[in-house]
Amino acid sequence: MSIAATHEILAYHGMDEVEIETLLCRVKDSITHYAVPYGKKIMVSVEGDDFYLPSDVAANVALIVNELLTNSLEHAFIGSEHGKIVIQTVHGEIYSHIRIADDGVGFDPNKDVSPDSLGLTIVKTLVKDKLDGDIVIKPQSERTEICFNFCNRR
Repeated sequence: MSIAATHEILAYHGMDEVEIETLLCRVKDSITHYAVPYGKKIMVSVEGDDFYLPSDVAANVALIVNELLTNSLEHAFIGSEHGKIVIQTVHGEIYSHIRIADDGVGFDPNKDVSPDSLGLTIVKTLVKDKLDGDIVIKPQSERTEICFNFCNRR
């Protein structure tokens, strides 16, 4: 879905760069359409700086946000009928940052995620190897925040 969103934007606009806000909104809309359980009111917002990324960087960012948002929707709001997830972008001169935070139940990556969790392993690998970035998981008892940075140009 996230790669399709990137390619759809590229084809529509006929260029090699993707506007981050448009991309993240497409990913968010696709995921919330199928991943929010019926009857739950989970609000997902995209906030922050809007800027352009090369298509290869944008595709990897979309994959990462897709996985992290899906995990949050699946695990953060167990036992709750409502919640909020914020996807925030900060544009830097060389590195930019994306923060995904929810107000769900929180989690401890050392306890709640098996060491061989494929999704989180893929996310960490993409951030490090494809985006020359770092990822930080900030678990708390009543919320989870994941931040990653990435080099704007490859």
